[in-house]
Amino acid sequence: MDHRIDRFPLVAGLVAVLTSPLMLWQGERIGWCVLLFVTGIVLLVTYWLIAHDVAFEPITQAQIVMALVGVACSWVAVIYLTRAADDLPEMFPRHSSGSEHYRLLPGIVMLVVGVVLVGAAIAQARPHRQTHPAD
Repeated sequence: MDHRIDRFPLVAGLVAVLTSPLMLWQGERIGWCVLLFVTGIVLLVTYWLIAHDVAFEPITQAQIVMALVGVACSWVAVIYLTRAADDLPEMFPRHSSGSEHYRLLPGIVMLVVGVVLVGAAIAQARPHRQTHPAD
């Protein structure tokens, strides 16, 4: 059985990971560069999981909730990292109303919390390689 897979996640992930430092060097906002880099890593990990035929145990409701909270934290991190302080939604704490600084520290903290929660949910699903009987 031939396990050919589409290489788009691999190529897009590599382009994103390699392009983000170049964008930062050219003066692009750090939030967009971090977001592009993390997206590239997610695409590369997804490609690796598909290419190595990784299977997971059935997931529980607690794992679903943990993953959803992690995704929500990551979404808040994206908002913090891609907007100026005076452009944040009203529910987000700000440093000062006239500040043009980006909320880098809260954004990175929320991103780390989100990645850890999603990673913990995936780890609890006990990923393992599928074994195929010889044909």
